[in-house]
Amino acid sequence: KPHDILILATSIQLLASEHRFEKWSNFPNERAKILSLLNQLNSTVLVISGDRHRGGIYKSGKIVELTASALNKGIPPIPETDTLLQGKTHTVNNYGIVEFSNSYLSLFLKDENMNILESMKISLK
Repeated sequence: KPHDILILATSIQLLASEHRFEKWSNFPNERAKILSLLNQLNSTVLVISGDRHRGGIYKSGKIVELTASALNKGIPPIPETDTLLQGKTHTVNNYGIVEFSNSYLSLFLKDENMNILESMKISLK
């Protein structure tokens, strides 16, 4: 059926590929296959992931990934970059919020005091 957005949940990061921890790019054939399938869709794709003890927003074409973790096990700040990273990553306790409206999604990465660390608005068709 036609849709404006597809939401995919995965326990490890799909888009981020430049860190040494668990991620889909550790399985290059499988990652290439799922990215190929997602890129064939005529809609925006929102990927939600975690298990990094780090939060951030990543983007590749019409695929956007919101990674949030951990809510209670933050780690000391360690710089990390990625070609697809939008903004910065955050190692303080954090969580993600997705707000839906008729024409867009709003993504938020917030700290435990509800302060916005990163955000992005995604237009829907």
